[in-house]
Amino acid sequence: AKHLNMIEFYGGYAQPVGTYHRIDIIDFMNCQNRIVDLDADKVYDKTFYVGFSYGQLMYNHILYSIGFRYTEIKAKDTFWVEPNYGWSFTPENPKFNQYDLNFNLNYFINNPSHSLISPYFGLGFHGGVIAVTGYQIETTTDVTLALGVNFGADLTLWKAPDKRSLVTL
Repeated sequence: AKHLNMIEFYGGYAQPVGTYHRIDIIDFMNCQNRIVDLDADKVYDKTFYVGFSYGQLMYNHILYSIGFRYTEIKAKDTFWVEPNYGWSFTPENPKFNQYDLNFNLNYFINNPSHSLISPYFGLGFHGGVIAVTGYQIETTTDVTLALGVNFGADLTLWKAPDKRSLVTL
């Protein structure tokens, strides 16, 4: 069976979601010393991410890929837990950078080199590091690991006349 190489470039714009009760070393506590959950848009600004992956389709159905993604996390400098009571980074607002490595193993139901639409499912293994840096603060890093379930479909947009190359969405 032939092997097809895959290269993927991607980027996006991210909007913060969820709630948070801390960021880095700051716990969000109100004036009664109780932890308060803040909406994500009160803690983080919108941001961007970029990444790339390389993979190979083997035996017409099995695709493995390994990739890297960078996200610039933009944190606000002051976190208001009550109208006149909040927390802030002092003496400076640190930089938050996230670096992720991904490994995915997917099974295509249809052969993507022959089918217009090729549904797939699989597993993903993800590891990431968030680095907190600044000029006057101590640098810290947090490591996270995750396991994911992948599913979706590839839509073939173009095939080369010799059927050795294709572009999918």
